[in-house]
Amino acid sequence: MRLIHLPPYSPEVNLAERLWNVLRRDYVANRIFDSLKNAIYQAETGLGKVAANRSEIRSLPNWTWVSDTLNAIFN
Repeated sequence: MRLIHLPPYSPEVNLAERLWNVLRRDYVANRIFDSLKNAIYQAETGLGKVAANRSEIRSLPNWTWVSDTLNAIFN
């Protein structure tokens, strides 16, 4: 078994960061909300749509460079 050392700050391998990027890009970016309630509603709507898209959910934990690096190390 090999250990892969990551830098102390690695948002690119954090699934929550990937999910936030999708939400921000597709559901809340460049929008002005007149209340916090509307912003929360939009975020919840986006989460529901992302959750319903199985292929997008499967792609979230996989950055191409991570896969390439792991393949190079273990193959």
